[in-house]
Amino acid sequence: MFVNCYSVQPIKLKDGRVFHPSGIVTLVNGEPKYPWTKLRDLPDPKEGVTYIVSPLVFDILKEEGKRLDFVTVKNSEFIFPMLKVFVNHISQHPLVMNDGRVFEPTGVVPTVQADFRRGWYSKVYNMPEPKDGVTYIVSEQVFEALRMEGKRKDFVTRNFENCKRNENGCVVSFESFLYP
Repeated sequence: MFVNCYSVQPIKLKDGRVFHPSGIVTLVNGEPKYPWTKLRDLPDPKEGVTYIVSPLVFDILKEEGKRLDFVTVKNSEFIFPMLKVFVNHISQHPLVMNDGRVFEPTGVVPTVQADFRRGWYSKVYNMPEPKDGVTYIVSEQVFEALRMEGKRKDFVTRNFENCKRNENGCVVSFESFLYP
C-alpha cells in the first residue's frame, strides 16, 4: 500500500492510480553543511506500507540509508531507492517487479522447518550470513520465521498487493517489498 506524504494535492500516476494526501513530511534546520537534513512528521515504518515523499525528502532518506519504505514520483512514475543490493533467495527463477527490475536467482534457497499443528516456524536452513549492504529476498515462510526469531533485519519478501498475474492467476511481477 502506498501512502502520500508528498503534497497537499493528489498524485496521479501514468497507470491511472491516484494517491490522496495523508500528511506532509516537513524539513527543519539541521547541521550547517546540510541545513535541510532534519525531517519532521515522517511516519514510522509499517509493514506493507510504502510512503510517497518529495524528491528532497527522498534524497535525504536515501543518504541516511536507514530505511527503504519510500518512493518519490517523477514524470508520473515511481522512483524507488536502491540503497542496497537485493539478492534473490526465493526460487530458481528470476523475480520481476512491476517497474521492470529483475532479480536473478543465486541458486541458494533457504528453507524453514515448520510445525503446522502448532502454527509456528522453528528453524531456517541455508540462509546466508549477513553481509554489509546486502538485503536478501526470501520466501514468505522464511520471512515469517526470521521475523519471529528477531535476530536480523537484512531480509525482505514480496508484497503481492498490486501484483500482476497471468491468465492462469500466477504472479508474473510484484510492486514492492515487505520489510521486517
